[in-house]
Amino acid sequence: MGLAASQARFLGLTARKSNIEYEAQQINQQRLSLADQQTTFTKNYNDKMSNRMFLFNDGDNSTVDKQLTYWDLVNPIDDTENPGAECRIVDTNGNIIVPNYPSGDEEIQAIISKYNITEDAKDNTKLYDNLINGNWEMRAKRTDDEGGYEWVTIPYDEATFITKMRAENPDDDTDTEYWRLYNTLIDKVNEQYQELTFENLTTMKDLEIRLYDKDDKIVVPEMPKADYTEVFGKYNVDPYCVDSKYLEEKLRNGDWFIQKHDTNGNDGWSVNQAWSSVGYIEDVLDTSDDAAAEAEYEYLMSKFQKQDKLLEIRLRQLETERNAIQTEMDSVSQVITKNVESSYKTFSA
Repeated sequence: MGLAASQARFLGLTARKSNIEYEAQQINQQRLSLADQQTTFTKNYNDKMSNRMFLFNDGDNSTVDKQLTYWDLVNPIDDTENPGAECRIVDTNGNIIVPNYPSGDEEIQAIISKYNITEDAKDNTKLYDNLINGNWEMRAKRTDDEGGYEWVTIPYDEATFITKMRAENPDDDTDTEYWRLYNTLIDKVNEQYQELTFENLTTMKDLEIRLYDKDDKIVVPEMPKADYTEVFGKYNVDPYCVDSKYLEEKLRNGDWFIQKHDTNGNDGWSVNQAWSSVGYIEDVLDTSDDAAAEAEYEYLMSKFQKQDKLLEIRLRQLETERNAIQTEMDSVSQVITKNVESSYKTFSA
């Protein structure tokens, strides 16, 4: 084999060797990825085999195997359908955990009954219609003779802070359209005309105005923040609290506590207690998902081993091929060396 042919052969072998080594690197990367997957599903398996659950135990052996629910803790003891421990669950701020606002709470009902909460208050056209038609009326806060205050009715068409303005291009020039669409409110600060809206009407600087309906309820688009905070603020509305796993997680992590009904306690309730001290909760291993977890683990492990074995076989094949190429490269290298030596000897002669 001549010098040029030997060099060409050597370069070809080098290229093949590089490709094999690159493929081997890719295979090693795939095996590492598989190992990561194995770590993940093995951890999941161990978690499922060692996971625990809360059981509700009210002293009746027939309910020992019952998974703890939100209602087991909060329902009255004498509840005919699902008797509970008559406790309440609170967060770290002392707010009562509920799935929704209790309809039977007297304080909440007293607040709600004061208001007519309606989206119509945000609609200017409906606002004008209800004022003109007498469905709603304006009342201003006035100080009485005894130093208190009262809400005095102000007829819509007699309000000095409302003025009629003609539109530049009204579609209908009748009085009805005129009143309904083009009334505006005078700003007491800069005497600039503003559109008559619920917000402008009820937030004037010098005069406090409320809207009332025919049932003497205060018309609002939403619950006023002060009332909301005063009554609704004592609750932490979390619809997921009725999920047993979610409830258990919150109790285990110390995010929520349990208060027992106690007539001698603060507001009729005991101090915050951890789940482990209330006496109604048993912490046991959850074996309900063990069979499914084991079947899933065996399937994933079998799949992993098969894929890893195929990659290992291919890696050995590449190693064998690389060794063969390396042997041939050594042989070609010797041929090249002899060719070079022979060439120099010819020129030396």
